[in-house]
Amino acid sequence: DNGRRPAPMKKALPPPALPPPSKQYIAKQQAARALSGLSAPAPLSMGRAEQQGITPCGVPPCFLPWPKTACSPGCYCRTRVDAEVADSYPQGFGWYSMSVKQDSATLKAIADRLEQYDWAYPDKKPAGGRYVRGSAAQIAQAMHTATKVAGASEKVPAKIRGIFWMKGNAIGEELVSLQYGDYHAGQRQFLFPVSPFAWAWPTGVPATAPFSGIMYTPAQIENASAIVLNKVGRDILSTPAAMAFAFKGTPDGTTAARATIDTFVGNPRVSFQNGWGIMWLQYRDSPCMQKLVTCCSYPVSQTFTLDEYAGDEPTPGSSWWRGILFGCFGVNCVPFGGYHLVKILDGDGQPVQPYYDQFIAYMGDVGLFTWAGDECPVGAARVSAG
Repeated sequence: DNGRRPAPMKKALPPPALPPPSKQYIAKQQAARALSGLSAPAPLSMGRAEQQGITPCGVPPCFLPWPKTACSPGCYCRTRVDAEVADSYPQGFGWYSMSVKQDSATLKAIADRLEQYDWAYPDKKPAGGRYVRGSAAQIAQAMHTATKVAGASEKVPAKIRGIFWMKGNAIGEELVSLQYGDYHAGQRQFLFPVSPFAWAWPTGVPATAPFSGIMYTPAQIENASAIVLNKVGRDILSTPAAMAFAFKGTPDGTTAARATIDTFVGNPRVSFQNGWGIMWLQYRDSPCMQKLVTCCSYPVSQTFTLDEYAGDEPTPGSSWWRGILFGCFGVNCVPFGGYHLVKILDGDGQPVQPYYDQFIAYMGDVGLFTWAGDECPVGAARVSAG
């Protein structure tokens, strides 16, 4: 100690003020936050819309360093639908959102020529819908007439116009019409809504049904149809299912077309092609069972593919392989359940041989049933009104 007092400590200078973020930075952050969540349609709250993307226990379907939104980017529950395409449907996508509607008078006239379908399990029947049955040939032609809609169908790629048979599909479902939907040429993406007369299920078991018809019991068929049809409603939560086809090239090019398919209900950003999504739909009327089953199955995921067969096919787009790959958390590499998707009626309603005759022979005396629109004429008039 030399008797000198220590020098006073200097006060720390305040850190330099940070410049305010630029408008470009703010815009990018806002865009990133918007992409990480769901777009809430105007008539619904965000909470209700997010019911489609959160598991019933509130656990995000994946664990990534994004906010716990309904469906974060990169999650396996995310569809491949382009952001611009998804944003073009502020009220969600389904048969109700199509800019060109099916004609209600045409739907009613077609349905009136067919028989009423009486559900073996009425509790599975989506309320408010009209369901009709007929022979395989009658339903195929009815589907073509009802889903060939001027102003919409001609914009669908020619290869996927017409009526297709799900040949070899172990699940009890037979026909689908892909000629009524929205095609976004810039993104090469086709959004297909399940609409009246777009999907058909068997009323019995064909003699040569896959795996001896083990998945063709009335309960299984009606349960599967109820999952596809949902509540046959007209909003993002109650609409029937829809599919998004992301083509890897020009669909109508000279080379074989390929696509990846995402299934969704209302919100084109959220894929239901996974265990929790399917169970959420299947047990939507049983909340306790819904929570239990979805918690156990939510890691399961699927990839759907569509690959055109090239070579000696009758016409371009008449034969495809509909692949199915299973896995967990979006890593899907186990093939199981794929089938041959073949065109039996072309875009003009003409039979495509030999597949048309093969289908009629396969069905034999077994008929088909389909959703024909609203249950009563008053409701049917609402179809054209959206």
